[in-house]
Amino acid sequence: MLHLLVIDDDPATTRELRKLFPAPAHRTDSVTTGAEALERLWSDAPDVVVMEARLRNASGLELFDRIREIDPRIPVIFA
Repeated sequence: MLHLLVIDDDPATTRELRKLFPAPAHRTDSVTTGAEALERLWSDAPDVVVMEARLRNASGLELFDRIREIDPRIPVIFA
């Protein structure tokens, strides 16, 4: 099962990705803040991250750097 983490403050993005990657073959989790994303990465690392480049409360590029520090092998896709 592919575990996808969506980092986006727009719920429509998560809904669309859940349609593209349906359960049970895929698990799609979502968070809306950079802090939530970092917590999730430490506790339950995904196979792929899809993230908004411009979050309301964090810089997407700074968050990308933090993800790389946690695990540089996780692919990150900017949406």
